Amino acid sequence: MSQASYSFAGGDCFVIEQYNDRAPFASFLPGIAGVAGRPAWVFYVNRGQAVASFGVRNKDGAFLEFYPADKAYQLTASRGFRTFLRITDSSGTVSHEPFQRGAGDAVRQRLYVTPHEVGVEEIHPGLRLGIRADVFTLPEAPLAGLVRRVQLDNTSSRAIRVEVVDGLPQVLPYGLNQWVVKFMSRTVEAYMQVEGLEEGVPFYRLKVWPTDAPQVETVEGGNFFAGFLDGRRTPVVVDAERIFGLAADFSRPERFFSGDALDFDGQVAGNQTPCAFQAPTLALQPGESRIFHGLYGHAPSRQALEAFVRQAEEEG
Repeated sequence: MSQASYSFAGGDCFVIEQYNDRAPFASFLPGIAGVAGRPAWVFYVNRGQAVASFGVRNKDGAFLEFYPADKAYQLTASRGFRTFLRITDSSGTVSHEPFQRGAGDAVRQRLYVTPHEVGVEEIHPGLRLGIRADVFTLPEAPLAGLVRRVQLDNTSSRAIRVEVVDGLPQVLPYGLNQWVVKFMSRTVEAYMQVEGLEEGVPFYRLKVWPTDAPQVETVEGGNFFAGFLDGRRTPVVVDAERIFGLAADFSRPERFFSGDALDFDGQVAGNQTPCAFQAPTLALQPGESRIFHGLYGHAPSRQALEAFVRQAEEEG
């Protein structure tokens, strides 16, 4: 294997070229969140978009379901972060999913690892488009969270319009544990609900704790997601069927790639395992770059989450 496949950039940044085709490895980002912060754990591998799972406290606090390394190597490319693009210019529209294997020898895929973040980059000469996605834990904040930064670069001589669907095809509402997830995943869907969809900040939790006891206890805390473009919240999707259609294995976003406009109305927000996608649309002039962000994490209550999001928007 060529030594050029592995290198350092800037001293503390380790780079792996064509990482999807290299020997698999796994690691964790540090769970440090700053002086007054709330730590979150992030497990990553060199497949897909790197992040295999993340959450708070332990495996029972996962927002993205935890798998050991051997399963993570198999599933991260389909169950981890996904990005779907519909790119339109004067010649027509093409669809593309970056960061997958089999993109072709001309497509360059890199993995970046630093002491505090992990990122992936794809440069596609055929599409004349570059995309980079970096993630890091949220420091010095009252909530535990994972920040995702996605940048698209138009390297062509034409103006393009890019419809983006970016996020996670399946996430776990707060209140689950590993045993329930592994052995009662279908049954526990009856407990699942998503609130805050109209406000653009989905709040994922169980209606009540799934315990075999006569007392019914509601779940106050929840996991959350929000997307931002130019400081404004982006449209969100929590119903995976709106994107994948009948492709229940998440192999292909059949409905989105069919060319139909995304339907945000009447999404199923309960009694099924939800997803966490944002759907910004970007207009890119020749040589222009645009950035959007995603925020994923856990809050002790919906009120605490709303206060945090308001403060984040005020501070930009």
